[in-house]
Amino acid sequence: MDKSKQTSQRVEIKEIKLKNFKNHRSLSANFEDKKSVIYGRNGTGKTAVLDGFLWALFGKDSRGQSDFNARTLDEYGKPLNDIVTQVKINMVVSGNEISFTRELHDNWVKKRGSELSEFAGFTGKFLINDVEVRQGEYKKEIGKLFDENIFRLLSDTNYFASLNWKDKREILFNMIEFSDEQAVSEDMTYVKSLLNAGTDFDRAIKQIRDKIKLNNDRLKEIPARIDELEMAEKPSKGEKEIYDKLKALRQQRSELTAPDSYNNEEYRQIVELTDKYNQKLREKKQLVSEDEDKLSDLKAKKDKEHANIDTIRGKIEQLNSEIDELSVEKNHKAKKVDEQREVWLEINNKEPNLDVSDTCPTCGQKLPENDIQSKIEEVKENFYSKKNSDLEMITDVARQAKQRISEINLRIWQKQKLIDEHKESIYSAESDLRSIEEQIKNHGELDTSEIDKEISELYAKIEEAKEARENSGDSDSAKQGKIKEIDAQIEEYEHHKATLEAHKTHQRRIENLKKEQREVSALIAYLEQQEDEVKRFTHNKVNLIEKAVNDKFMFAKFKMFKEHYNGSIEETCDITFDGVPWKSLNTGARTNIALDIIDTISSHYGIKCPIFVDNAESITDMFQTETQTILLVASKKYDDHNIHINKLNE
Repeated sequence: MDKSKQTSQRVEIKEIKLKNFKNHRSLSANFEDKKSVIYGRNGTGKTAVLDGFLWALFGKDSRGQSDFNARTLDEYGKPLNDIVTQVKINMVVSGNEISFTRELHDNWVKKRGSELSEFAGFTGKFLINDVEVRQGEYKKEIGKLFDENIFRLLSDTNYFASLNWKDKREILFNMIEFSDEQAVSEDMTYVKSLLNAGTDFDRAIKQIRDKIKLNNDRLKEIPARIDELEMAEKPSKGEKEIYDKLKALRQQRSELTAPDSYNNEEYRQIVELTDKYNQKLREKKQLVSEDEDKLSDLKAKKDKEHANIDTIRGKIEQLNSEIDELSVEKNHKAKKVDEQREVWLEINNKEPNLDVSDTCPTCGQKLPENDIQSKIEEVKENFYSKKNSDLEMITDVARQAKQRISEINLRIWQKQKLIDEHKESIYSAESDLRSIEEQIKNHGELDTSEIDKEISELYAKIEEAKEARENSGDSDSAKQGKIKEIDAQIEEYEHHKATLEAHKTHQRRIENLKKEQREVSALIAYLEQQEDEVKRFTHNKVNLIEKAVNDKFMFAKFKMFKEHYNGSIEETCDITFDGVPWKSLNTGARTNIALDIIDTISSHYGIKCPIFVDNAESITDMFQTETQTILLVASKKYDDHNIHINKLNE
């Protein structure tokens, strides 16, 4: 446990006097002892002592309410009239005695033409050391001694636990020295880049996960596209076999169809028709292959455009986040300028108090006029010197704030310009994407009806020419049968050749898809490494922060972060004791933990304030603190309906 600061200010109550305050018509409570107990039955006004103490200082009760009824009620529950409500506190602050008194008076106003006065609300009266002062001066003097929120934090055992979790975190974070760099390991290059760029980690992890999802979707599509290509017809024969066989068949046919054996014109006609027929078959195969490649390329372009748009949107989101942060700082600086302007006007309108005593403080005789005038001039000189110094300092603070606002405006303009450029890029990319999607939509089935018709017509012509030759007088039926057989084989091997060429195209496409698959897999692995690195950094940060906070306290422990099943981290601030949450602790345990918290925070701020412990009857073994402690105990120890103040253990 670390008690980092020595106590520089100690506040103790000597006496609290209540007059017509809540259910006390008159009460004088003496707290000369360091540990005191206020005994009383329920409803006797124990908490009213605490309410009176806080009301005298800050105008609020122990619940932080300023509109509560401070006046004593009659037997019918209505506030008494024509009484003065008064609370006076005699205190010792860092060894100096001081008293604060707050009073509430009825304000009766007689309107013109009316015989009776009408009640017009209340007026306040404020005294410091029994000297009446204005309310503003009263607040100012109290503010010089202690801040209201800090005072309530250190004097009320229920106050810290009642705060919003964000306020509790802020208080605890102000007690420790921590920077993000402490949670960074040497190998966290990505985290270092995020820190250097001032990037929000929650936003960064969201962008990483969006990219992983997008690329996983791309990865899932690739196997189906590969399967589609692999399902296409495969060559049943090797390339060398096909070309060698075609060469041999054509040689055989050439020998059988030599000019000395057949009518040269008929022969040339059949050869030409057969070449055209085979050429058309190859053209059809090529068309089908090109069409498949075109569709595959369109799908790849579509994926690429989607990824590009998501990347640009991530950049816009990051820039908007940075603009929001700059806008918050700008508003803060603008508010600072307005505050400085008000303070400047307030100080500038002040005039020196020239009410100088004309009596010598030593002998009591009246001072000469020259001495009085010299004292007045000295007061003026000191006043205006300090006034000019204060005004200059305020002006300098405001000037710096305005300069920072100008810098922020420039940075916002620059980032907004980048956003506009990115939006133009998205508009262009979305236009390209719509064009690609329209092409995919309109792609449809490849129309091969025209070339199929040409192939059928050529086949019919070939058959017709062969039949004409067979029926001619010069034909040799044996040779014709052999040629027909060779033509059938040539047609078969031409089909094998076309299948082989299409298969080569498919294989190249498959290889490209597998390469894309490897690249996407590598990108996903890289993104997952970044995500894991951010997670490791976050866990380091969580553990370091919780340790730094918890090392400050003796018994109280704080859970500063909550980890979800998906690995995400949520900020929180839960008080625990021995692993038991605050809500599950009994009243006594809560009070002791609250005292530990107050004692530690008091040491941090260097302030010791009186602590009021309500419901103290539930505590059997109280946390020991050096601070003045006042216990409020509900007890039937006394038969009357008054409160009794004793020294602890009396």
